[in-house]
Amino acid sequence: MNKTWIMTQKELRSYFDSPAAYIFIVLFLVLLGTYVVGNMFLENVASLRLLFEAAPIVMLLFVPAVTMRLISEEKRGGTFELLGTKSIQTSEIVLGKFFASWFLVICAIVPTFVYAVIISILGNLDWGPVVTGWVGLFLLGGTFVAIGLFASALSNNQIVSLIVGCILISCLFFLDRVLPFLPDGIASSVEYLSAGHHFSSLTRGVIDSRDLVYYTSLIILFVLLATIAAAREYGQRLFHWRHFIPPSRILQLVLVGVSVLLVNLISFGIFFRADLTAGDVYTLSVVTTTQLSSLDDNLLVRAYVSPDLPPPYHNHRRDIQELLEEYHVYSGGKLQYRFVNPLENTDAEQDAIEAGISPIHLKVVKDDKIQTRKAYAGLAFSYADRFESLPVVSSVERLEYDMTRTIKHLRERRPPVVGLLTGHGEPGPEAMRSFLDALGKHYKITNVAFSDWNPSAIAALLVIGPRRRFEEQEKGLLDQYITRGGRVAFFLDAMIPDRQRQSAQRLDLNLGNLFDMYGWNISNDLVVDMHCDDFGANRQVGKGSLTEDGPNPFFPVVADFDRDNPTVANLPPIVFPYVSSIDPRLAAVRGIDAKVVASSSSRSDRVSGDSIDINPASVTGRVPFGEEHIPLAATFEGSFRSAFGGLETKTPAASANSTKNTRAKIVVVGDGDFVLDASQHGYQNITFALNLVDWLLDDSGLGSIRTRDIASPPLHEVSDGTRTTAKYFAFAGPPALVILGGLIRVAMRASRRRKHTQGS
Repeated sequence: MNKTWIMTQKELRSYFDSPAAYIFIVLFLVLLGTYVVGNMFLENVASLRLLFEAAPIVMLLFVPAVTMRLISEEKRGGTFELLGTKSIQTSEIVLGKFFASWFLVICAIVPTFVYAVIISILGNLDWGPVVTGWVGLFLLGGTFVAIGLFASALSNNQIVSLIVGCILISCLFFLDRVLPFLPDGIASSVEYLSAGHHFSSLTRGVIDSRDLVYYTSLIILFVLLATIAAAREYGQRLFHWRHFIPPSRILQLVLVGVSVLLVNLISFGIFFRADLTAGDVYTLSVVTTTQLSSLDDNLLVRAYVSPDLPPPYHNHRRDIQELLEEYHVYSGGKLQYRFVNPLENTDAEQDAIEAGISPIHLKVVKDDKIQTRKAYAGLAFSYADRFESLPVVSSVERLEYDMTRTIKHLRERRPPVVGLLTGHGEPGPEAMRSFLDALGKHYKITNVAFSDWNPSAIAALLVIGPRRRFEEQEKGLLDQYITRGGRVAFFLDAMIPDRQRQSAQRLDLNLGNLFDMYGWNISNDLVVDMHCDDFGANRQVGKGSLTEDGPNPFFPVVADFDRDNPTVANLPPIVFPYVSSIDPRLAAVRGIDAKVVASSSSRSDRVSGDSIDINPASVTGRVPFGEEHIPLAATFEGSFRSAFGGLETKTPAASANSTKNTRAKIVVVGDGDFVLDASQHGYQNITFALNLVDWLLDDSGLGSIRTRDIASPPLHEVSDGTRTTAKYFAFAGPPALVILGGLIRVAMRASRRRKHTQGS
């Protein structure tokens, strides 16, 4: 091992005592920075996803260029044979060159730490995926070096070694891209062989022992192959296989190959996973483990999953089985599961259909033709005398939420009833079909009117976009419901926009005195924001109108959430069309716990008045956008006092004068249209609304699972000057560190030479 270290030092000196290493590293970082920095603010998320996308691609060319001369050039010049006469073995030479080249690749990756520092300043960076991503890059670099070393040993021509290395590395990294064109039976095996698949797994923020075993195995295997190839005589042809593997090496290669295969097979059964993400995104949540540990009866899960599913469903069986096994362990054995192949026979398929499992029709490539294939991937749950199913598992990313929600509903015997208030000009169900369909998966939805008011029949009340005033008696009924511990979501508009006339008029719902007593009010204004969508930018120009593409400040894109609140943690941006601000300051005076869950950006403002010009061009130059973090949505929890206490009124609620110490929950959003289908524009409005309803009804925090790992948080809003400065530092910082390190090394060498000269 000492000779290997000596060889490593020799190679490192040959790299860093000349400009070659610094030129390679600087070129690597410049190419990487061009992509990462150029798209950093276009992505506008606090993550290093761009780095982990680009780095492997740049390494495909960078690493073979570094390794192409390591053995081929030395053999051509005769220095390899000379080393072999100095009582140093070929394996020690190859290992020394491998470690030196791997260290060079690591030196090229380490300066990208500058990207992480800058992004962590500009946003809330989750360091878990960053650390595991760097681990993945280091391992990927070692694998590429081992392959490049093997390619260098195959030929005495550097160019041939470069080409062969690039081809081998590219094939290994992009192997999973050909899965749709492979027979179903081998898709999973081929995917496991793909280096890109294991790298993408590491960039999620999870250290999985199977990924570590895979990369370690490849490094060992290709270093051994490089050692065998390096022992060939100079001048042998590239594919002169008869002399490629000496008989003495055949047994060694077979033993190593079998060992590598066995270790990888064993790693499937015995493995560990360490979730380093900030919110333990890939670990069962406390909500789930609590539900499982409190099961009071056996629960059977039948997984109706077709074998050999084609991509993108090919890993569903493995992922579902691993999750079910975790559920089984945390339930103390009360949750049992078994897999059923619905396509095995007619009876099995009929059982799946009766259990509520829906077939899926997938496009597959077979016999050079695109064909349609029927398959199943669903779960059926049986608990006591109750049954429920997940007809199709389309994405395993949300599977924990779906499974835990299903288990919770089975234990509740019947789903909670959510009432939609009607009778005040609210939008019809056809206008918010997507929201109601998603809500109806876990709740029973019913229309509620004050004419047949029965609050005991509902678990929560949704007041969405009313347009007509509330009568005093209706307000009394609503007040009585809230003060007795009701759950209400108010999605309300304070201004009604008329896009044809380019104006918004004040809407008086006659709820001000209620809201004032409860601790908030919705202002008669519209919030404008520089961080906005471009929908509806119908700009008034002169006496006519002109439809232009461009930002519409009246459509704020909201990404400023309370990240400590599980209801909105990790939530991607949403959009609020014509939203009004909320003032929750009175809540503390009323003894109510208020939390602002969504706010405008740092470059926003309010436009007030009974009539507001909503032409986007009208705010340009007139509004300073000098206000930040304006509250747009808030939650309120506590014991609410009646707004009718001590008043002379004939309403039923007033006579009740409820002052019970019953904690109610209320959600307030200053926009009644954000759940409508026409207001989605590709944003996560529906997810936001569903999470708010979950918070109203759910004391176990299930809504926090829904938004796990949906997206990285956005970057903070900063000025154009700050962005430019950040981009300059991000682009120039890593190469500058390398150049500075090179200059320091040159100065240190010069100092040593002077001391040596003076000493002699």
